[in-house]
Amino acid sequence: YAIEFRQNFIEQLIKDENYQQAMEELVLLINYYSITLNSVDTEKLEKFLDKMLQLGNRIKSKELLILIQNERADLEKEKTQNENYEYALELCLKSEKIIQEDKSVESWIKMKTMKCLADIYSNLFEYEKSEEYYERCNYLCIAEHDEINKSFDEKIEIWKEAVEDYKRIENYEGAIKCYERSKDLWEQLRIENLEEWGYIGRVDYWDYEEDYIRCLFQVFRYKEAEVEIKRLINFVREEYMEEVSDWQLDSFFDIVQDGYYKCGILDKVKEYIKRRIYIYLFHDFFIDALFVKEERIESCFEQIMEFDISEGIDEILTRMEDLKEIAQEMEDMDLIEKCNKFEKKYKENIFEF
Repeated sequence: YAIEFRQNFIEQLIKDENYQQAMEELVLLINYYSITLNSVDTEKLEKFLDKMLQLGNRIKSKELLILIQNERADLEKEKTQNENYEYALELCLKSEKIIQEDKSVESWIKMKTMKCLADIYSNLFEYEKSEEYYERCNYLCIAEHDEINKSFDEKIEIWKEAVEDYKRIENYEGAIKCYERSKDLWEQLRIENLEEWGYIGRVDYWDYEEDYIRCLFQVFRYKEAEVEIKRLINFVREEYMEEVSDWQLDSFFDIVQDGYYKCGILDKVKEYIKRRIYIYLFHDFFIDALFVKEERIESCFEQIMEFDISEGIDEILTRMEDLKEIAQEMEDMDLIEKCNKFEKKYKENIFEF
C-alpha cells in the first residue's frame, strides 16, 4: 500500500510540475523499497527526467533514466521475440552510453546494466559479447543493493541468484564470497521463522552447503571444505535427529570424493570410496541399490581397482556371496543375473592383486 501511495503521489507532483520534490520521492521509492519500475508510467517518467536534466539535477536523473531503460528492456525480453530483444538492446545501450559519459553513476546501477546487456546478447546468440559482459559484472554488488529491506527468505533467494551468476562464468571465488556473505541469513531464518525453516529451509540449507563445498574444492580450498563437511554432517544429524544414515548421505559423499580427487588428496579419495562401498554392500537396502544405483556401485568397484584398494576384499567377497544366496532364495532371476555379473566381473578382474 505504501508503495502504491508513493507512486500516486509522485505522479501528482509531476502533474503539478513540482519536479524537485518528485525527484526526491522517486529516489526514496527506488532506493528504499528496491522496487522495479514496471508498474510506473515510464513514458511520464522519461519526460519528467528530461525536465530534471534541464533543471540541473543531472546525476540522479541519469541514474533513474538508466533504471527505467533497463526495466523496459527486461519487459521487452519477456516477450521472447527477436524484434523485442533488438529493442531491448537499443534501450540498454542508451543506458551504457550514459554510464560511460558520467562516471559518478552508482556501481549497482552500472552492474545491473551490464547484466541486462549480457542477457540480451545471449538471447540474440551473440555469445562472445554476452560472456564479456557476464564476466565484467559484479554480482555481489547487485545482491548487496537488492537485499535492502527484504525478508530473510527473499534475501536468501537474491544471494542464491548471485551465486548462480558467478558459477555460470566459473568464478568460484566470487560464488564463495556470496555464500559467506549470506551464511548468517540461514541462521536468522531458522531462529525467526521456524515454520518456513521446517517446511523447506533446512532442505535448501543442505543444498546450499553441498554447493558451497563444491565451490571450495573447485579452487583447491580443501581445508575449508573439510570444516564445512563436518558442519553439514553435524547439521544433518541434529536437524533430522540422527534419522539420516550414511546411505542417505551417499550423494553428498560422492561430491566430497570428487572434490578430493580434483585436489589430488588421494588418501581421502580412497577413504570415501571404501566408505561408499561399505554403504552399498552392508546396508539393508543393498538389493534395492542394485536396481536404483547400479551404475554408481559399478563406478565404486572400478575405483577400487584404479586406486589399488585391497583392504577388506575378503569381507566384500563374502558379502557378495551372501547377496547371491538371498537372490536365489527370492527366486528373482533379474537380481540373480545382476549378482552373477558383479561376482564374475569383480572376482576375475578387479580383485587380482
